[in-house]
Amino acid sequence: MAAPSSYASIITPTVTNLPPSPFPSTHPSSSLGDLTTTLFSPSSLLSSPYLDPIYHLINAAFAGSHTVGSVEHLPGDLIRLGNPQQLVEEVGEDGFTIVVFASNAYTKGEPEKRPIATASAKPWKEDAGECAVGSETNRLFKRKTRSTPSVSTSNHLPNNVPQWEILIMVVDLAYRNRGLATTLIDTVVQEIKRRVFPCPSPAPPAGEKQEGGQGQDRKIVLMLTTMKEKSEGYYQKRGFVTTQERRFAKGEVGSRDGFGVAEMERVG
Repeated sequence: MAAPSSYASIITPTVTNLPPSPFPSTHPSSSLGDLTTTLFSPSSLLSSPYLDPIYHLINAAFAGSHTVGSVEHLPGDLIRLGNPQQLVEEVGEDGFTIVVFASNAYTKGEPEKRPIATASAKPWKEDAGECAVGSETNRLFKRKTRSTPSVSTSNHLPNNVPQWEILIMVVDLAYRNRGLATTLIDTVVQEIKRRVFPCPSPAPPAGEKQEGGQGQDRKIVLMLTTMKEKSEGYYQKRGFVTTQERRFAKGEVGSRDGFGVAEMERVG
């Protein structure tokens, strides 16, 4: 197992420190170097010198996912964010952004750290004009209402289970297939639970059973929206279930070959 990463306050004291989280052993130090995972509040991200590199990382990774084989689902010049500040606007005051930095990604004379993966999440709310925020791409993938839950996800959960959505999750094209995305998902869930369940559930009195099963009251519903052809299978292997699909025919939103948008969720 590789050495644990740490949530380091590398920008300002307002960046939240979290306990270390181990990265998968598929991250050889010879290729990735030392990794630092940092949690940003919207305000700390807005004032961070890394906001612009994160913005470019997101747009480059998004553009690199438009084509599957010889099939072009979206135009190569379609970007995810119109400007760096849009990320902060989309996350809102209640969300957060997690960034993975590699320390040896630049050559001598360049910045010591480079963002190579990032994910942003916030509490999910049914759309009330919110789709007007951000770029055309954000409105294209934005979930306006919650799809009918799948039997395998949240039909059997209480109505007050916290609902969150992953707005953005990308990995630098040069660092894919090394477990970073899976670790980002796990870290997002860890941070959400830290926020919504600040204290451990009290143990039941001796001789009494835990209501709803052990840990039932510490469940969350995690939602995301992704391009079906590119990423649906990846998320299905990690416990997500497609609850709704939207199809776009050839020619719509500039698509040469058409594509689907999968609305997905999982409980955990």
